[in-house]
Amino acid sequence: MKLVRNAAEKLTERDPSFAKQQQVVETLIDLASSSDDPYNLLHAASMIRQRFMQDGQQSFANFLHDEIGSLAPIHKELGNAIRFLNVPVATTNYDGLLEAALETENSVTWTQKSEMMRVLRGEASGIAHLHGFWRQPETVVFAVEDYERLTHDEGILFGEASTFAMKNYLFIGMGDGALDPNFSNITRHLKTSLGTSNHYHYLLCRESEKAVLDSKFAGTTIRPTVYGKDYGDLASYLRGLANKTGPARSNLNRLATLRKSSWSKIAQNINGNRLNPADNFDEQTILDSLVEPTFLPLSHEQFIFEKRKQDESKGENGSNIEPISPSLVLGGNDVTLVVGEEHGGLTTTLQWLALKTATSKEQLVPVVLDARALKGSDRLEGAVRRELNSLGADLKKGDPLPPIALAIDNLTYRESERFRVFCRDIASLRAEKVFVGCQLGNEAEIASLIDVEPVLQTVFLGKLGHPEIEKYALIIAPNISSRMVLRVFELLRKEHLPRNPFTVSMVLELMMQAASRPDRLQSQTDVLNEYMQLLLSHAGGSLDARDSLSVLNLERVLTALAREFVTRRSGSLPASDCVDILQNLFDNLDWVESPISWLEKLTVMRVLRSEGSQFLFRQSSYLYLYAAKAAVADQDFMRILLDEPLFFAPVIKHCAALQRDNTNLVVATESLLASWADFHHSGSVFAEGAMLDAPELEENEHSASTEIDPDEENPSSEAKPSEAVVDDRSSYDLSTDTDVVPFPLNDLEQTTQASQLYVAVDLASTVLRDSDAISLKGAKDAALLTIMHSWGVLIDLMETDENLKEGGRQIIQEGVAAGYYSEEVASKILEHVHRDYACLFVLRGINESLRSRKLQPAIDRLYSARSIHEKGIYAITAAAFFEYLSRRSNGSTNLNPLIQALGSRWVSTNLLSYFIRMGYILEELSPKELENYKAIIAIQNDNTFNFKGSKHRLAYLKRTTDHLDKARRKVSAMRAIRRQKMLG
Repeated sequence: MKLVRNAAEKLTERDPSFAKQQQVVETLIDLASSSDDPYNLLHAASMIRQRFMQDGQQSFANFLHDEIGSLAPIHKELGNAIRFLNVPVATTNYDGLLEAALETENSVTWTQKSEMMRVLRGEASGIAHLHGFWRQPETVVFAVEDYERLTHDEGILFGEASTFAMKNYLFIGMGDGALDPNFSNITRHLKTSLGTSNHYHYLLCRESEKAVLDSKFAGTTIRPTVYGKDYGDLASYLRGLANKTGPARSNLNRLATLRKSSWSKIAQNINGNRLNPADNFDEQTILDSLVEPTFLPLSHEQFIFEKRKQDESKGENGSNIEPISPSLVLGGNDVTLVVGEEHGGLTTTLQWLALKTATSKEQLVPVVLDARALKGSDRLEGAVRRELNSLGADLKKGDPLPPIALAIDNLTYRESERFRVFCRDIASLRAEKVFVGCQLGNEAEIASLIDVEPVLQTVFLGKLGHPEIEKYALIIAPNISSRMVLRVFELLRKEHLPRNPFTVSMVLELMMQAASRPDRLQSQTDVLNEYMQLLLSHAGGSLDARDSLSVLNLERVLTALAREFVTRRSGSLPASDCVDILQNLFDNLDWVESPISWLEKLTVMRVLRSEGSQFLFRQSSYLYLYAAKAAVADQDFMRILLDEPLFFAPVIKHCAALQRDNTNLVVATESLLASWADFHHSGSVFAEGAMLDAPELEENEHSASTEIDPDEENPSSEAKPSEAVVDDRSSYDLSTDTDVVPFPLNDLEQTTQASQLYVAVDLASTVLRDSDAISLKGAKDAALLTIMHSWGVLIDLMETDENLKEGGRQIIQEGVAAGYYSEEVASKILEHVHRDYACLFVLRGINESLRSRKLQPAIDRLYSARSIHEKGIYAITAAAFFEYLSRRSNGSTNLNPLIQALGSRWVSTNLLSYFIRMGYILEELSPKELENYKAIIAIQNDNTFNFKGSKHRLAYLKRTTDHLDKARRKVSAMRAIRRQKMLG
């Protein structure tokens, strides 16, 4: 009543015209206080709510903040007494006084049905606000319409009544609140729907109130109970009740508190180990921020081998090896051994498994132990008890363990009796589930020592493929574009970076930073360079150059090491040599540092690694980058590289990107292609095909308009999620992320012509693309023309190279597994794998090594001078590939005359025709680009078919584009559904 009265006064102060309505409100309040009818008060509140809403929802929110948000506890001893009861707490009040008294921040309202039931059942801590909470104004039950909305919700009504029927409730300070419409409906529901109940409820009252309340609640399960003569007796009465509560209830609440503490610790660890930990995050929804791991029955490399054998036999041997569903790991054997590579996300996976298992049972406590932190003499149960007690369990010697889901991280095999005892402890521990994590290579010995029934389940962590990387990206940045995700995947693959959560998060962070400044990442080298700086700064923490080596200092160290690796033409050096290299550097720069200490730190930072007595760069790409930095700073070292450009090609590529204006590099690498300047084609890719008669069309297909099925205009109606979204796990990415050995092991001169030309044209292309600051246009144009011709020659060489045919088959099968091609498309490609593989390889090569918007002026000059056409069919084909890949904003009009020039050759009427149609269906094209694609399709039709006339030609073109438009709409709908499913 006081709240409604205060609201009326404030509204009148703010708006004098409300004075008459205030008088009505006061009359209704007086009627409510003199009768048992609460609706008088509710009608008064409705007048207040309606006036507030005239000024907007925020006006009512501000009122709640001023009137209720500022309330502070007065009788703290009463709040403490309620807390000592250790029971679920619900209130009809809007304020947060109980949260303050019970030291909880979990305020659950009636709109959160499932969470409120968990609180009322004692399965979760928090305060259940039956009539809403002031911080959430839309939940506040204040006026008649609010009560009607609440009392007509059968789900809430039945849920609340069910808990009344199954538990004993104690009503404190209810007074006439027990007569409100919602409460009256609940008691009525208890009588009519749930029958009799042995669970009585007690409404605490003063002596003077009991007789009246007895008559009001006659015939219900609510029993008025006297706590004393006046309000001051209530706290001592509640403390007396608390002393009488049984140990079972206390144990249940302690278990819930323990579970919450353990969950919180694990969630905090997950958040703290991220690249950018969140200052504020919801611990309870931490699982939503993790990508479901992929589990395999074998290690990644073994799985690839077995899967390829299975594909080759087409299942004839009866084997069917597939990834393991996470649900089978969670619900499988009591003990599971989880095997992962170093930095492969094993720790996060174990935390995910422990938390996910704990969600299956309300009272299950997730526990994660790091085996490295255990003492040598530790027994497993003792370590578990110590962890639980640190979380507040207060377990005494002999007390049974609570139900737990245990994950043991970083278990490393040791040849000792203590280790064998520890493994036996794993088998005998009484736990709901135990997950044991170990690094790849330890699993056989550990598995042999864990003797459990049924047999130990062993699973291996799979690599992140494109679908998992996309899910990971959407969690980090829900608005991230598919193109950026693809760039992340391409960088990982090209630089052979490990596809694990740590690396993926680093690259995603880099890409998102660069999105606001596109000029930062103009080449693959820029991306790698930024990645290394991010890696060093993240792994090294906040390095202060006054007390340690800074990131810039560390780059100097890595450059010195890389130079020596390249000079010796070696991918690794003895530890003693590395120490000498760094000691000389430190002496020259007058740095007082320990070489061996920094070698160890760089290993921990994931930049270097050690194998026995040798040190290596963790990734070959790191070595190439820092060797290039040495060459840019030292021309004598650069000349060493240019003396053997093909051998040092990876380093020279980075040199071009770091300098960007070195014309000598462009000229030097172009000269490597001179041997193929006069090569003449001999393969089927460039053979002219016979013209075919165009198919006859039905009469209605000659019509100027085509009927479209109404469903086609709303493709989402037929693209059901189950049909549109393929299960990503059925197409596990079989590509390897194993690093390449630095520098070629075989003499390039002993390899095939195709291999030699590829290394040369890839090098020349990358150097030209990244030398975007050279001012000699003639040198740039000449190099581009030679490079275009050489890519075309490579197609011919590869088509006739028998050694490459098998490699083509393997890559196409990997494409199927990764979801790049369908089985149908792959089978067609495999019919002529040597021809198709050669074209696809060159298409990908041009995309990765040459394609750049900054080369467009140069190629436009070549078009204007007719140089591309005069150079011949090789240059025309490569230029067509370049234009198709560029997808220029002007509609790629340069592609039209190139397609015309290719005529009926297979490369145009088959391969490029297929890609043009796929681009039409799959790409996001502007109306102008769509029209230009139709023009290209018309040219390809003319180069392939004989038509009876212009009417036949136009009708056939329209039928083709109508089918493509239908497919385009369906793909768009499927893509939207798939993205929604990922986010949901």
